Amino acid sequence: MKKIALIIILTLTAAALSLGAAGCAGGGKIIFVVDGARYAESTIGAGYEITLPADPAKDGYAFMGWFTDGEEELTQEYVKSQEITKEVSVFAKWAPAITVEGGVVTGLTLEGRSQAHLVIPSTFDGQAVTAIGVNAFARCADLKKVVVSNGIEVIGRFAFYFCTGLEEVVVGDSVTKVEKGAFQGCSALRAISFGTGVTEFGSSVLTDCGRLESLTVPFIGERADGTGATNLGYLFGVESFFGHTGSKMPKQLHSLSVTNTDKIDAFAVYNCKSLTSLNLTGSLVEIGECAFKGCTGITEINLPDTVQKLGFSAFANCKSATTLRLSDSLTEIGAYAFYNVACARVEIPSAVEYIGKSAFKDCNELTSVAFSDASGWQTDGAAVSEAILTDEAQAAALLSGLKRQAMTREG
Repeated sequence: MKKIALIIILTLTAAALSLGAAGCAGGGKIIFVVDGARYAESTIGAGYEITLPADPAKDGYAFMGWFTDGEEELTQEYVKSQEITKEVSVFAKWAPAITVEGGVVTGLTLEGRSQAHLVIPSTFDGQAVTAIGVNAFARCADLKKVVVSNGIEVIGRFAFYFCTGLEEVVVGDSVTKVEKGAFQGCSALRAISFGTGVTEFGSSVLTDCGRLESLTVPFIGERADGTGATNLGYLFGVESFFGHTGSKMPKQLHSLSVTNTDKIDAFAVYNCKSLTSLNLTGSLVEIGECAFKGCTGITEINLPDTVQKLGFSAFANCKSATTLRLSDSLTEIGAYAFYNVACARVEIPSAVEYIGKSAFKDCNELTSVAFSDASGWQTDGAAVSEAILTDEAQAAALLSGLKRQAMTREG
């Protein structure tokens, strides 16, 4: 009985191996071609279903599938379950995803309305694209990510109005103007980055974007030249800095980057308590009075080395900031500039010539101060000895002066 069972098992095993070999015999290769170039390929055994590669992407177009009858016809769609027994090429078919008139994007095509990720190109069907028109993508709920390519200069009024599924936007550096309400009502938007070329924002560009977490702007306010509104809330429909903690500001706005301005004006980001991360880059020279006062969630203050002047109470009450790094170019620290900041140590760069009254008042965690150049300092007209400035044993005396008095450096 055992011998019969063993013979049956061996026979079945041999049959399975024979079938497997037959299945692999005569297998073929499928080559996936995109715009004349090999995109992917796969070698398979005869009779086996193939795994398709990831869908290709083409700026401004929607992918319509793979077709077997050459790039000129593209009428016979490849079916995934087709048996492949030889080398076969299949070709990507595209349909326009956007409509363009006179260099202005006017909307989505029927095929484009299914796109979740959209790259808006600077050239389309042989013509230059320079602008996104009024209401071009308004209420396109399926959009999740949009990239505005370099070459486009204007994003028109209400261009992405109430795109309620939109989560991420990247705007190229060539865009100079973002008009009124461009992204208003994008309630799912979490991150938006405007390029360094923007010189003007219309009102309410980000109104009703209540889930916004990360914002990158070249400057703060209405215009790069400092005219018009100069507060962050302007983008959210807030009329003045007093509304920075009001209902129109996104409660989840944690990260702010400012990339291309020489000045951040007074009260620019005043009382934005939700911010935890601040990134200042570019050619920033001056930070105005109370610019970041009351931003109680910021954990680090790192000034780029271009900054020369800090105004009155510039970072006052940033009481979660445990790290403070001053600019090597800094010459003036305004009165109360770092009032009630949580840093434990600060180094005063050699370029500093004036520290305003009570600049570090109520910095209760501050226990160490170092001066890159200890010579010439005076407190209320009285010279401060280098021993006090450099000797850790005298740190308490120095800290008391920094927290209560003004200091100047002469010679």
